[in-house]
Amino acid sequence: MNSADEVISTFELTKRPLIVCHAKPDGDAITSSLALALFFMRHEKKPVVVIERPLPKNFQFLPGVKLISEKDSFPRELVLQIRCFPDEIDRLRWTKSKDGRGIDVVISPKDGSLEPRQIRATLSGIDFDSIFVLDTSDLKRLGDVYEKNPTLFRDVPTINIDHHPDNTFFAKINLIDPEKSSTAEILAGLFQHLENQIRQKKIDADIATCLLAGIAAETSSFQYENTTPDVLALAAFLLSRGARQQEIVHHLFQSKPLATFRLWGRILEKLHLDSKNKIAWAEISREDYAETGSVPSEKTDLLNGLLIQVHEAEMIILFSEEYTQPEEEGDENGPPKKKREGDTEELPKKPEIRVSIRTKNGNKEASNLAKTFGGGGHVVAAGCTFPGDSETLSSARGKVLSAAEKIQGKRFRDLKIRGKTPQKESASPEKKPVMQNELSSLSQPGLSFPMSPFAQGLFGGQQEEEGVDIKLEKPKKKILGLES
Repeated sequence: MNSADEVISTFELTKRPLIVCHAKPDGDAITSSLALALFFMRHEKKPVVVIERPLPKNFQFLPGVKLISEKDSFPRELVLQIRCFPDEIDRLRWTKSKDGRGIDVVISPKDGSLEPRQIRATLSGIDFDSIFVLDTSDLKRLGDVYEKNPTLFRDVPTINIDHHPDNTFFAKINLIDPEKSSTAEILAGLFQHLENQIRQKKIDADIATCLLAGIAAETSSFQYENTTPDVLALAAFLLSRGARQQEIVHHLFQSKPLATFRLWGRILEKLHLDSKNKIAWAEISREDYAETGSVPSEKTDLLNGLLIQVHEAEMIILFSEEYTQPEEEGDENGPPKKKREGDTEELPKKPEIRVSIRTKNGNKEASNLAKTFGGGGHVVAAGCTFPGDSETLSSARGKVLSAAEKIQGKRFRDLKIRGKTPQKESASPEKKPVMQNELSSLSQPGLSFPMSPFAQGLFGGQQEEEGVDIKLEKPKKKILGLES
């Protein structure tokens, strides 16, 4: 049984799955978590979704957001363990504490008294029968949910579904496909296959909206190189299932508070260009966030939507100094307070310098630069983090730019040896080897699955009540993440 089959088998057997994603969730992580939870619920299962930080405001429109638990707030009971025989206890009662701030649990033995050493308080076990870890390359990236519950991840079967090429295959079952645009695309293929098995439509409008939002976020509304024919066909299929495309566009791409534009204007004024090494960079200080009334999530579209357009650069780096709210009022050295009513985004518990890296024009060095400082990501989009208590914005910038100059220098020398220039080098993505059991391993000749009219026009096939039946003697085409 391959990984994809194992995921489907686990899906069918699980009754109470836990769904988690990395501690700094992006659009793909958030939407994939919600889509999987909703799909479980369509199969009458009881999922629990834990996302460590409150959702950015522009993702709060998504279906299923009320399913999310913050931090590691699993439902657990406090158990008092008493070292004695049951017949030694006369009664158990509780009363209000004398200070009125709690309750006292009173245990009365039939004879004599109990000693404090005979009593121990513990938490009840957690009744999850599986853990689905989404869009996460390493368990440590889960943050508190893993650090506070390591035995949970050791004792409960884990399923790792991801598209990052640096995934560490940490789970019992690993379904990793770096050729997919997003984790949402991988899930969509799984959902379609499960539909075909049971011959029932389970991808409703809410699930389709979550999946399409994840794909749109990860492809920057189908602008990035990871926008393949399969991605476009899948988008058409999701629209046919009721995905609310205009709602996605409005919240993710066309709705920004005034503070965002004030932040962008300030950063654009400070944009720098190293023309020799084709590096553009900018930085955001805590004062920038405070004085514009903005929050860190608003920097993402600045990088992906504006800075990436700098014609003279092929590597773009954005540095961001991010702090949390000080616990004690009056700490003038503490981080800025949130400015806008209704903001729910949390900043890091400790000061951090976050570095976001994007490349273009055939440059595939983003992840190599990030890995130099313990980060990671994709070849054209990656990032890393410096602890703010040991690094300043200036020192982190100096280290990263120095490493970036070396990487770019080597790249230009290699291109010169091969007789190419950065402008002439093809920007098409390299064909990456599939790391383990690509989703296409689910395919079988004659596999029947639902397709949109758009996909039918692309690939042919005969319309049936439940979908289109593609019948070939051997696999020839990939359609919607499956080979036919």
